[in-house]
Amino acid sequence: MKRIRILATSDIHGTVLPTQYSNGLSLNIGLARLKTLVHSLKDEHTILVDNGDAIQGSPLTRHHYHFHADDVNPMTKAMKEMHYDFIGLGNHDFNYGQKALQTHLDHVGSPCLCANVKRDGVPLGLSYAVKEVEGVRLAFFSLVTSYTPTWESEKNIAGLEFVDAYESAKKIVEYLQKFEQPDYIICMYHGGFERDLNNGSLLEEDRGENQGYRILKEISGIDVLISGHQHRSLAGELFHTIYTQTLDKGQELALIDIYPENHHIESHILLNDMLADEAMMKLVEKEERETQKWLDTVVGHSKVDLSIHDTFQARLKKAPLVTFINRIQMETTGAQLAGSAIYDGAVGFKETITMRDIVSTYIYDNTLVVKKITGAQLKAYLEQCASYWTLKGNDIEVSQNFIYPKKMNYNYDMIDGVDYSIDLSKPVNERITQLVFQGNSVQDEEEFTIALNSYRAAGGGNFDMLKEAVVIQNNGIDFADLVAGYLENHPEIDFIPEDNIHLLK
Repeated sequence: MKRIRILATSDIHGTVLPTQYSNGLSLNIGLARLKTLVHSLKDEHTILVDNGDAIQGSPLTRHHYHFHADDVNPMTKAMKEMHYDFIGLGNHDFNYGQKALQTHLDHVGSPCLCANVKRDGVPLGLSYAVKEVEGVRLAFFSLVTSYTPTWESEKNIAGLEFVDAYESAKKIVEYLQKFEQPDYIICMYHGGFERDLNNGSLLEEDRGENQGYRILKEISGIDVLISGHQHRSLAGELFHTIYTQTLDKGQELALIDIYPENHHIESHILLNDMLADEAMMKLVEKEERETQKWLDTVVGHSKVDLSIHDTFQARLKKAPLVTFINRIQMETTGAQLAGSAIYDGAVGFKETITMRDIVSTYIYDNTLVVKKITGAQLKAYLEQCASYWTLKGNDIEVSQNFIYPKKMNYNYDMIDGVDYSIDLSKPVNERITQLVFQGNSVQDEEEFTIALNSYRAAGGGNFDMLKEAVVIQNNGIDFADLVAGYLENHPEIDFIPEDNIHLLK
């Protein structure tokens, strides 16, 4: 029986080698392993696509854009070796600005599909493309989450219009059905699912970041939806549409087999456990060697234990590392308050601090922002943070809302500059029972300056109260550079950690 195969990668985030940068361990990740896996599955009836978030997210690409921004990204060179038929864009592909993105598109060797990001009314990539395989016509189109401007620095997306992904999908499908009449329509959507795929219940506030469920339910005619963004491992069928989604960093590959003779479609998620392709690793060898040298650069020393061994405990009892990061933000900007989170996989800092420690602890390319907030907004901010915790019997656990459908531990901030209590016996939004600034209870009408990362300052993570606050400073300092720069001027760290957050049961 005739079979057409689609292989899809997504959310690789600059990961080429199968190596964890924090400790050098070999993992089932990266494009070099994926190349071997794809080669084992590909034939003349196979179409290979990538669904975005490619050029940002690893120390390799971070080093490139810091020191060799005008050259071709090593991730771009590696992707060219994959010979993708089509690539889409993800929200993080805009993190280094439009020049960097255009250089990637100019050298990746594959046509870009991008229907809903426009400049002067013209899409950044092709609105759609039709590929014919043995007389079967397959139409592909690609969308990026239209929520991207909420997080992205304005200078990186100046002049770009992000059109609603659902509305774009609806129009394109109608156009394809009327004018192209393909046998199959495949939507590559760099967004996820806002509702539970089993029962349709909302998984998050429906604000347009993820519209996959609505697209599946309300748009008739899409045969395959290749989703991304949420880094979930998914494959199945809903509302007569096959869907897939893979984990990040190239941990998985999506496989969709189409059998035109009986109109049957199968989808599978495959583990990326093949041997890494030697030629691809050789291709980025020089950049990797430079990256490793940079990562081993000593930038400071600490008399305080800033290491993280258990991220849950580091959040439960605010780790000294949090105090340190918040102090850097406050001293750099002069802000009265600062908030930051402990990210999954964070290792913290040992007595001798290297760039490897910094980029392994602060993994996102966020920048520093200062906002003016009222006491009422501050309390609302802390209440949202307090919803991270829940009580099970007498044990404190993480609320299910921060675990499913994806882990969002990065949305629990710990704030310095105030002393506050979280009473977990009380309902959500009524848990902040004490909030003190310089010995006095905070009043709703008081005003404060607070230093935050750009994602949080933009309201990312359901922090609308921060999105509404006025920007005082936006100096564009990358957080890894912020920490490294501080250590250059303060090469020996010594302070008394703040015990200012009190979790009550």
